[in-house]
Amino acid sequence: MPRNKLYRQLYLQALLSGMLLVGANSYIGIARKKFVEALGWLSDEDLLNYTVIAESVPGGNVCNFFTMVGYKVAGVLGSVCMYVGVITAPIVFMTVVTLFYPYFVDNQIVQTFMNGMAAATCSIIVNVLFDLSRSTAEKQGWKVFWITAAAFILHSYFGVKTAWLILIGVAASVIASLVIFLKQAR
Repeated sequence: MPRNKLYRQLYLQALLSGMLLVGANSYIGIARKKFVEALGWLSDEDLLNYTVIAESVPGGNVCNFFTMVGYKVAGVLGSVCMYVGVITAPIVFMTVVTLFYPYFVDNQIVQTFMNGMAAATCSIIVNVLFDLSRSTAEKQGWKVFWITAAAFILHSYFGVKTAWLILIGVAASVIASLVIFLKQAR
């Protein structure tokens, strides 16, 4: 594919995705359908890795994610195309909302619509969570699921702070790596 067509496709894919995003991590479901299943630009493992990185570095998760996808597909210009594409729709939307905000701030129909969008976003995230969990479990076994469940329970029911969970995870990883290293050294 000629480079200019590839750049246009990257921009349009990001623009379309930017128009469909409804918040939180809904981009993961869209990205899986488009970039993993339809276009083959990413693997499930790439999707998981890019999602973790996008949420770990400063900046908007969606912008970070799409920038990495663009870079993988077409280098620096690809990342610029996807970044500009994914921010175009929200900028236009926020401009329009700002102009008309006083007219529908108390409108019950608009509030009902926004509640419906929140429910749709939740279902998208849960669906992708199950798909990616199954994919990860097939590759790495169910230990990842049990670790995630344990962290959730410790945080939600016992009030263990996130920083402690991270430190426990790092310590467990170091210990597991040392055990594997020592077994291989024998």
